[in-house]
Amino acid sequence: MRSKKVAYNLSIRSLLIAITSALFGYISVVFIEKETFFIPFLLIILIIYQLIDLVRYVKGINQKIIELIKTLRASELPIIKDDQKESSFEQIRDTIQDLMNVINETKYEKEIHKQYLNIIINCIQVGLISFNQKQEIVLINNTAKNLLGNSKYLHLSDIKNLNSDFYTEIKNIENRNNKLIRLKTNTDDIALTISKSVFKVKNETITNITFQDIRNEIVQNEIESWRKLIKVLRHEILNSITPISTLTDTIISILNNEDGDLIELNQLNEEDLDDIRESMKSIKSRSEGLFEFVNIYREIDRIPTPKFENVCISELIDSTILLFNNQLKDKEIKLNIFTEVEKITIKADYNLIQQVIINLLKNSIEALETTINPVIDIHTSFTNNNIKIDVKDNGSGILENQISQIFVPMFTTKENGSGIGLFLSQQIMQLHKGNIKVISDPEKETIFSLTFHLN
Repeated sequence: MRSKKVAYNLSIRSLLIAITSALFGYISVVFIEKETFFIPFLLIILIIYQLIDLVRYVKGINQKIIELIKTLRASELPIIKDDQKESSFEQIRDTIQDLMNVINETKYEKEIHKQYLNIIINCIQVGLISFNQKQEIVLINNTAKNLLGNSKYLHLSDIKNLNSDFYTEIKNIENRNNKLIRLKTNTDDIALTISKSVFKVKNETITNITFQDIRNEIVQNEIESWRKLIKVLRHEILNSITPISTLTDTIISILNNEDGDLIELNQLNEEDLDDIRESMKSIKSRSEGLFEFVNIYREIDRIPTPKFENVCISELIDSTILLFNNQLKDKEIKLNIFTEVEKITIKADYNLIQQVIINLLKNSIEALETTINPVIDIHTSFTNNNIKIDVKDNGSGILENQISQIFVPMFTTKENGSGIGLFLSQQIMQLHKGNIKVISDPEKETIFSLTFHLN
């Protein structure tokens, strides 16, 4: 209704100008030579006035529209004065006011979501620091402040001044990488796992640093590892000590009489001497076994520092398989190689990674001893910037209650196993910033997976 009124006003003004112009033309022709020649001049003045009025009216419309747009741009509610209630722009103001209500409601909801997100960010037990290209900190949560020391952080230089070691770590860590560091503060020594991610927001590069205090987890894992290790040690030592103790009792019973006194050597018969001799041999054998068992522990700390070089995965696998060709042929084991990527390389120590693959192949071959139609599959794949090598066999497999222990040093399911092969393989993979995992369905399939993270 209001818009019709604006159109009506414009139409009336335009019509009046047209009528006045036509009247001016007519009078100019009819009365130009008569004494009423001043009438056309009056009409000219009237036309000029009407034109000025039309221009002012249109400018007024434009000015009010501009004011309303400015109000909308400023995200403020338009104020309608009492003397403007009957204005033809009241409908426009009402429409914009409705729009502003929606906008403000949306802004309110966004503010609620923002506050909710801030609460979550500040409640999580993971430290978070975000900064831009200028190293200006745009976000830091309470956990980060508590770990670093409560202070005001506006720039990375503030962190550098407070803890230069932590500043160096967050500057040097590579994108999408994880690292375990130790952070010394004024009051504590903290173990942190730290990661970095970089992304763009409106053409601005933002770097996120997340870190977490994992001291409790490390302590729990160490306790669990020691518990498993002590269990293995107890088992192995008892296996050696028990027969030694039993055989010693046997020898003592032969050399002593019923009263516990040592008998004369001439009282020993040939059978007694044979028993003593065999017992001593067994004691010597078990002692050597125990000595060898203890020596195995020395190998755990003898992993050399990796010498990283470009290693072609396919060439590494091919050269490793050559070492087992005769053994695979003799045992009639079928070997399948599947490669989704050709000639892809990783930064690794060739000899150490080859040793890991050798350990996995040896385990697979031993697991296939009693399997009909034994098969080993080696599958190489590339997903999510990771290289993955799977070694699968259809052998006896690993029982569910043993899966969690196979990487514990000295734990073995094999009669003559040392129990350090998989433990050393895990250590080697950790030195390469990778991991080794296993899944097993006994008597069906067992898969060991090596994952290398590419930066």
